[in-house]
Amino acid sequence: PEVERTPMHKLEFFHNDLPELIDALLKRNRWSWQALERGAIKIGDQVLTRESLQWWLIDADPVLWVETNLVNKPEDGGGLWKLFPYQRPSIRFRGHVVHQDGAEVGKSREIVGLLLWSCLAVERGSVLVGSALDGDLDEIWEEVEWQLSANPYLGASLRTRTTKAYRPLTWRNGLRVLFRPAGHDGRAYRGIHVRGWLLHDEAAKVVNPRSWSEFWRAAKPG
Repeated sequence: PEVERTPMHKLEFFHNDLPELIDALLKRNRWSWQALERGAIKIGDQVLTRESLQWWLIDADPVLWVETNLVNKPEDGGGLWKLFPYQRPSIRFRGHVVHQDGAEVGKSREIVGLLLWSCLAVERGSVLVGSALDGDLDEIWEEVEWQLSANPYLGASLRTRTTKAYRPLTWRNGLRVLFRPAGHDGRAYRGIHVRGWLLHDEAAKVVNPRSWSEFWRAAKPG
């Protein structure tokens, strides 16, 4: 069922970066705020409103999306997520990257943010989230579960989830997210082929080259 999307707060703009972004977009297209408010701007057959334009910009940018849709647990203070300044270019980057970071700097949070943002995509194929041990994936899985329970729109976007023997998520747009531990030799990665992202947490703990060769093989060909 379609769930109405509402911002997780009641500000006139859903994110503080949006007024400047909308202003730049209007100027680039020689539109005006007055025309937007009158409903005189269309994209195809769709009338562009202030609200629809905001969601369009938010959905296109993982930083805006994460900071508008994801919330902290009450025991962590509640409120919307706020990324660290260095996380913003990182979560937007679309190339290959290895983080060499310490603890508590937001690596797992980036993985959660990207996974949940990708559920809005029309077609992203599938994603593999790996880690050294199944227990290392618990933090990511539990955070995903929390966000699904806290945001009705996200909850309605999920089709199925199972927990045994492994933990796949299947979204209504067709995206499948697979959580697998490397184990001793990467056996749990065998037989998997993904067309989207490979995301690996706690990579420094994986020391067997066979685990890595199985992990990379999951993304081939292409």
